[in-house]
Parts: sequence; structure tokens; C-alpha cells
Amino acid sequence: MLGSVTAGVLGGYLLDRWLQTAPWCLVGGSLLGIFVGLYELILTAINLGKRRGN
Repeated sequence: MLGSVTAGVLGGYLLDRWLQTAPWCLVGGSLLGIFVGLYELILTAINLGKRRGN
């Protein structure tokens, strides 16, 4: 989860510097990273629940 948030923030920051659109790419990258991290967390919780059920 931390990796996806870090990648989103870093990618957004670098895009903002390159495109000079601060802070929009940073905000978008941060939100994308948070959503991807939460998605990974949910998938992990579902898989753990399936393993315990067997």
C-alpha cells in the first residue's frame, strides 16, 4: 500500500515539474495512489478470509 501511494505522489510531483501544472498532477497522482493502495488492501483481506475458510 505504501509503495502505490509513494509512486503516485512521486509521479505526480515529477509530472507537475515537467508540465508546470502544480499542484494538479500531484493531487491526481496522490488520489490514484491512495485508491490503488486501498484496492490492494481489500484484495489482501479477501484472500486472507478465503484461506481461513478452508
